[in-house]
Amino acid sequence: MNPLSLFRGGLVGACTQPEAAAQQESLEDVLLDLARWGQPRVGQYSRDGTWHCHIEVNVSPVGVKFEAKSDFQQKTPLAAALMCRKHLLDAIKTIGAGV
Repeated sequence: MNPLSLFRGGLVGACTQPEAAAQQESLEDVLLDLARWGQPRVGQYSRDGTWHCHIEVNVSPVGVKFEAKSDFQQKTPLAAALMCRKHLLDAIKTIGAGV
């Protein structure tokens, strides 16, 4: 497999509409999807009860490493994971457009 195909749509087939995905996917589904790219982390990092998600992505064959994150203060763990995945897919599309 050509490693650059990762950025030409080869593995970018996940849902990119957070609202639609929230109705269809569970937190487990989204985290398992993110885990294809690295080790996702979801947690509460403040005392206000809000959530944040981040993942460090390393695509060794291409030599690309970056971090995708949700915004802080997401109301649910699922909202944080969906936003993180959206940011990840947006970054992959941007990288793919430059390849």
